[in-house]
Amino acid sequence: MDHFDAARVAGWAADPADPGTPALLSLHVDGEPAMNIVADLAREDVQAAGLGPLRSGFDATLPRRLRDGRAHLVELRLGLDGPVLRGGRLKIEARADMAVSEPDTPPPGQAAPSEPPSGADPAAAAAAAPVPPSGAAEGVAFFDPRRAAVTGWALGTSTVLVQFDDAPPQAVVLDREVPGFGSGSRQGFLLPVPQALRDGAWHELQVRAKSGGALLDGTPLRLRVAPDQPRVEIEAQSGPRLTLGLRAPDGSRWTDPVRLLADGVPLQVQGRPGQPVCHLPEAAQVLLVTDAEDQPLARFVLTGGQPRDALAPWLAPETLEEEGLARARAAFDAFCADPDDRFDPLWFRWSHPAARDLAPEALIGAYAAAAPDGASPGPVFDETAARALHPDLARVIAEGGLPCVFALELALGRGALGSLSGLAPALSRALGDTSGDPTDRLAGLAGAARPGCGRDETSLSAPPPPAATPLPPPTHALSPARSIYAAWVARLDIPDSTRAEIEADEHALRRDIASTALTRQPLVSIIMPSWNRAFNIGEAIQSVLDQSYGNWELLICDDASEDKTAEVVRRFDDPRIRYMKFLKSNGAGARNKGLGFARGEYIAYLDSDNIWHPQFLDLMLRKLLSAPGLAIAYAAYLDTEIDGAKVHLQTVSRPNFRPVRLASKNFMDLNTIVHHRRLYDWLGGFDGTLPRLQDWDLALRYTAIFRPAFVNRIGVFYRRNVAWGQVTHLHMNSGAQNTVNEKTRRRLEGGHERLTIPWPGRSRVTVICGGAEGHLPGPQSRSMAQSLARMAARVADVDLVELGLPAEEQAARPQDPEGLTRHSIPMALQRDPLRLGHALGALVQGRPVLSVGLRGGYLRALPGLDPRRCYRLQSGGEGALLQGLDLPGARFDLGALPLMLPEGSHDAADLVVLVMPPADAPAGLDAALQAEARRRGLVLVLPPLRGQGWQRLEAGGSQPLVPAPGNILPDLLGQVAMTVCLGPVSQLDPFGLSLLSALQGRGVPAAVLPDAGRARATGFARQWIEAKAAYELQNSDPKWVFDKIRKLLADPAGLARLQERSRTVQAIAHHPDLAEERLAHLLYRLLHDLPEQEASDARV
Repeated sequence: MDHFDAARVAGWAADPADPGTPALLSLHVDGEPAMNIVADLAREDVQAAGLGPLRSGFDATLPRRLRDGRAHLVELRLGLDGPVLRGGRLKIEARADMAVSEPDTPPPGQAAPSEPPSGADPAAAAAAAPVPPSGAAEGVAFFDPRRAAVTGWALGTSTVLVQFDDAPPQAVVLDREVPGFGSGSRQGFLLPVPQALRDGAWHELQVRAKSGGALLDGTPLRLRVAPDQPRVEIEAQSGPRLTLGLRAPDGSRWTDPVRLLADGVPLQVQGRPGQPVCHLPEAAQVLLVTDAEDQPLARFVLTGGQPRDALAPWLAPETLEEEGLARARAAFDAFCADPDDRFDPLWFRWSHPAARDLAPEALIGAYAAAAPDGASPGPVFDETAARALHPDLARVIAEGGLPCVFALELALGRGALGSLSGLAPALSRALGDTSGDPTDRLAGLAGAARPGCGRDETSLSAPPPPAATPLPPPTHALSPARSIYAAWVARLDIPDSTRAEIEADEHALRRDIASTALTRQPLVSIIMPSWNRAFNIGEAIQSVLDQSYGNWELLICDDASEDKTAEVVRRFDDPRIRYMKFLKSNGAGARNKGLGFARGEYIAYLDSDNIWHPQFLDLMLRKLLSAPGLAIAYAAYLDTEIDGAKVHLQTVSRPNFRPVRLASKNFMDLNTIVHHRRLYDWLGGFDGTLPRLQDWDLALRYTAIFRPAFVNRIGVFYRRNVAWGQVTHLHMNSGAQNTVNEKTRRRLEGGHERLTIPWPGRSRVTVICGGAEGHLPGPQSRSMAQSLARMAARVADVDLVELGLPAEEQAARPQDPEGLTRHSIPMALQRDPLRLGHALGALVQGRPVLSVGLRGGYLRALPGLDPRRCYRLQSGGEGALLQGLDLPGARFDLGALPLMLPEGSHDAADLVVLVMPPADAPAGLDAALQAEARRRGLVLVLPPLRGQGWQRLEAGGSQPLVPAPGNILPDLLGQVAMTVCLGPVSQLDPFGLSLLSALQGRGVPAAVLPDAGRARATGFARQWIEAKAAYELQNSDPKWVFDKIRKLLADPAGLARLQERSRTVQAIAHHPDLAEERLAHLLYRLLHDLPEQEASDARV
């Protein structure tokens, strides 16, 4: 307890048996529970001391009635009625001078301070704290249809009793924060309607306070909830390979296991929860999807092995011929004479009022008489649904050919008609149990018998919310004997200030992990090559075993060791460790062999010389899974040198990602890298011809297409020791540096690697471009949309829609690639998204849609558009990116988009300069530029700005530049000899950066301002300046700038150096091939592996 008086209570609490769950506390006043408190506030001091988890604090305003002048005994207990916390008992003496009146309880939404303001009297400041008069319990309950739950709040009690119909009351603990009641107390509750009651029927509900039994306002109330069933749809299909998608009514993935059957034969199911994958047999006719208890969820008719979007099961033509109908009638008569478990007499009696008074033996006859009118035999076959699925059968019944659809199911077999037929094993056993009271049995079977269910009650609840990983104590709080990482950090010969920096970094690392919860834990394959490392490989293995993230496999790839490496490895008895000994190759060959055996979705690397921080994998997986467009990440590391018995820290390496710098020097240590296995599958592994620097070569190839994320937290202890005979020292003069440089040079000359994506076939993609409502798209948006369409056409058929443009501008261009189709949409439809969505129809339905220039709200208003597959072009600081409409955290970097520039010489003698004004250009900039053009004899080209088109400024004045018919870019761009960027490069929009980059690829250098702020670490301007590929502007004053530009254009030698290096830096990061592959990656995900948010904020 840190503070406890009549106004406020504060402190921390944790349950050692369950440190990952915030402790629930209850406040008791005079022996009665009054309120609940959850200890979930951040207490970094508690965590740093190793006493409890980060979220263990509480700070709550206490009820007003404790300040009514009367004597009270107040106790703070663990749980609802557990032990009193240490220091958690407070006796309040009676004081007449403190008596206050008891106003009515403020409703939720009215502010109530959670702690007294600075300098105020605590009792007076907390006087607004909610409390019912005289301590009597009261509250409000209501039905929330969106969440299908009963929710509300109560005061003067810690628990409410919820009763549905005549069932026994259910105790619900108050554990939710209520707006207006302060941030410390928990007076709210939320109880999902039980699955058994989600049957579409009306039910009555009462909510009472457990203390005193007072009925909450708003109750009793009546409610009804429709049954839950997943929506099953086809997400991808290539030949016999079929990918299905299952989603719950709220749109989330349906994670319960399913079975797939083709013509009744079970299929092998692959894929992940909610996205099963199977291979269809060639002659299959019907695909059935069931849950784990064989309850049907969906059916598809197969035509030539291909699924047809039809929910009704296929019926053979002979089924409705007289012979088939006769078999059905006979089966129905036999069933009525001797019914099996599909007839439920209790259910039938309760479902049909006319049968309430019938004797048990008369119920089957009543059903036989009512069957032609649509009666069902029991809860596991829905006659009404079956007739809706099969209209032809309803006609046959009306003509007297069948008594009911159920008769045909009896002849064809369970589940043949797709109407919830097929009993779950648990339900079948329960129906056969005749012991006990039949009414109780029926109530217990309500959930299992409900359509689409048949599972135990525990499996009917929604999947638990993601939870943050309970973390072990910080490494600096551990003894060296308990942590190999802590032992080596303790050995570092460093000053106290550096040790404090390392501890602060770990504190931030742990905070990052604690604040991010994973929805799943994919398998990580760890590749560890080794050669004669028996003396230290055990430390590397132990650092893997110490990981707080446990779903990994360690593949130790022994490169023909001659020492006792195998014996050391065998001492680690853990099934996750796989030891493999290979013939001698080198580090690259051993790693590649290990990668070939890797089963993980993610790949990590740890050399036998180095060790990981215990939370390294936890940290990296959270970074990767919280950003669905991210495929590779790397961390900071301690770079150490071992000299005899001393361990020296060379540096704490924290290298931001800078692709231009990476081309000349590696700064990404392989031990810090974690990536999705797609990178290995699509780009291959390590270069086996390199004796060393294979990690640099791999980093260059992988990051050229997949921009990595730098995780600025120390994750690796990197150890150098000349005595260990490390590869870095053994092959220092091997020529590997020259080999890597030569491979890089070949890539930059146009040989960039292509992703070997296993495309199952060409699908269709739509690129849609538009301006503000009622306006045409600008030339910048049109340029970007056409670039996206041309790139996408390499892997898919593309429909390019430019809203509002006249039909003649939508005619096919000679340069259009095969597979690109242009569409003309009139302006009248552009103004009305509802009409536009219906007009576009299949162009936006069930396919990826890439949008340029349109607002998110406008896109969401388009009927039929799937927001999960819609991505918008945005600016990301380091280039263009495509961001998910439904999932903003999904960001796929593209860099600069390739533009089709007009042909030209780009001769400096023409003195043509492209000027990129800043986004917030001052009003007088045009006049200043005009003056400089006249003074220096330059021709300045300005891109569209502030609603104007292209402009040409020269000595004779200003005039508009009109592109040739069918073009967006003016021909004068072919003569530009230099680009001047008067604003930060990091603030250019996607078109501006793409135009600058396209000119760089032509050898047109740029003059740029140095990056400032965050962009200084990762922006391109600084990289270009350091590589001497751009001229550095000291300021943006036009007079100073164009004086330097005029002199530079008159220096052929200096200009030639800039031109050559401009081509190089453009090829490193913004080559058109790279943009194409980055877009191909996104399209593959949208078509075959839809991005999903797999991590969430654990603080919410």
